[in-house]
Amino acid sequence: MHNNSHNPFENFNYKLVSRCPMCSASASRAQVEMLDSNPDGSLMLYSRCGGCGVGLIACLSAVQGGMYGAAVLTDLQKNEVRHFAEETPLTADEVMDYVKDLKTHKKYKK
Repeated sequence: MHNNSHNPFENFNYKLVSRCPMCSASASRAQVEMLDSNPDGSLMLYSRCGGCGVGLIACLSAVQGGMYGAAVLTDLQKNEVRHFAEETPLTADEVMDYVKDLKTHKKYKK
């Protein structure tokens, strides 16, 4: 993770959604925190609904003429998101090994 003080979103109002997608609580009950910023102007934001407690992870990037973003709902806590963001990404081989292990596990056999 980087924490760059020069970021095109530094004065941006981090209102991600107007209502929680799970419980429809007002977004004013959620607090948005910037978890990461990079020199390229991308951000990782985290929000937790004050109504139902669901988390939202959003990644935003400045692009020519605007902004690009993607968000996912999560049950992860903020510290868990930070932890996983700092980990080395899995390789394709590691994912395939995990799938093979699942297929051989007796619980998943048909």
